[in-house]
Amino acid sequence: MADDGTLIRAYARSGSEDAFAALVQRHLGLVYSTALRIVARDEHLAKDISQTVFIDLARKAALLSNRQVLTGWLYTSACFAAAKAVRSECRRQAREQEAQIMQEEINAANPDPDWESIRPILDSAMMELKGTDREAILLRFFEERSLAELGNRLGLNENAARKRVERALERLQNLLARRGITSTGAALTLLLTHQTLAAAPAGLAASISAVSLASAGATASGGISILNLLAMIKAKTIIIGALVAASAMTPIILQHQTNARLRAELETLRSQLDVASRPEPAPEGQLDASELERLRRENADLARLRGDIASLRTQLAGAEKIKRQAPNFAKLNRADEEEAEGKALLAKSPDILMTPVHLWTNAGFATPSAALQTLNWAIANRDTNAFGNALLWDANAKARAEALFAAAPESVRQKYETIDGLIYDWWLNNATPVAAARVLSQIDEGPNEATLLEQHVYADGRVRENTLQFERDQSGNWRQVLPAEFMPKLNAVLGNLSPAAQAGK
Repeated sequence: MADDGTLIRAYARSGSEDAFAALVQRHLGLVYSTALRIVARDEHLAKDISQTVFIDLARKAALLSNRQVLTGWLYTSACFAAAKAVRSECRRQAREQEAQIMQEEINAANPDPDWESIRPILDSAMMELKGTDREAILLRFFEERSLAELGNRLGLNENAARKRVERALERLQNLLARRGITSTGAALTLLLTHQTLAAAPAGLAASISAVSLASAGATASGGISILNLLAMIKAKTIIIGALVAASAMTPIILQHQTNARLRAELETLRSQLDVASRPEPAPEGQLDASELERLRRENADLARLRGDIASLRTQLAGAEKIKRQAPNFAKLNRADEEEAEGKALLAKSPDILMTPVHLWTNAGFATPSAALQTLNWAIANRDTNAFGNALLWDANAKARAEALFAAAPESVRQKYETIDGLIYDWWLNNATPVAAARVLSQIDEGPNEATLLEQHVYADGRVRENTLQFERDQSGNWRQVLPAEFMPKLNAVLGNLSPAAQAGK
């Protein structure tokens, strides 16, 4: 069986839908169960969250292709997506009140809690674990892997895998105890074994695969193709979204959708025509009156279908003509998509305001958020000293970056001398300016590791959302980590700096 890394690379490089469908089938239970717990068993909302997570996986496939195990990333993404879905104050207060009532009942009745008392707070406690501990518990209990399989995934022998799981369970037990949930290790193990994984609804994996691949394909191509529209039509929920979106589109886009509908109807009619045209075996003896009448009706239907096909062909030709007269169709469609995507991102947390560029300051490095603001300030003010202090290379990423730089043309190496010099020049002088930014959330993965979810608005109005890793160095300063996922962007920058690319400008 291919591992996660092999499957995600197959999809990222060649668009293998079978590979992506295998990933969805393998991890849907984990994502759906996580969402189901966080949204208080709202099955419809859990399905939507699962869809969102796998769409995000399809879009970020290239950035994730260096990972061998996707379990941790999918779990974290599911938690982020579910947390956003239940951000409203009323739901938060209801969950807190429910948890408090259940906790009081548990404390009065039994020191070992039941599943209903742990369920509302399990995932928030899981997110406080270190990444290695969280991944061990996910693989052992959420994906029901044996110790041998877990060790093989993590590069450990079976005994070492057992010890890692035991240590992770002990830390999770301590985090639950801080929330007032006391439990023995055996009781917690039993609950995780039997309660964490819920079966995803039948057909959900196929629906998610189709919509995710269609969505990622539309994003990559910069427009909506006929194949993407047909894939979207397979999911009932996408039909409603397409109708709502169509009401706001330009006449050109409406004509494009009409084109797709006509193609689909034409194929249906062709199929019916093929069936109607097949000769039936001649009955023995004479045909009775009812059989003769049936054949006459079918002959009339055949003539009508032929007329419909001719009419549809005429309409389709007209639609193709309009499309050929609109060379900027794909560009306009992509602009509309980016504007809608930006509005959706900005609407996620209306209570958290964007900080415009003129209010950024050199805030120091005492916290991850301060370090991010200092980095943005350094880029806006072209302060190389603060910029360098705000960044930290991942060891593997630095080695790969230096290898890419060593393979660059001689003119590029002479101009920048080091990979750091190239990064400084590109980020400070050539990257698209950012006009405003905000931090949506922070997850502490240990005393020296944290993850920020941030959004920023470019000067041209585009909105982007990123998950940024930060680490605290030996002097206590927080710095943003440049991970291995940065390599495709660096490779593109080097490609733009090549003599051939420069000559074509």
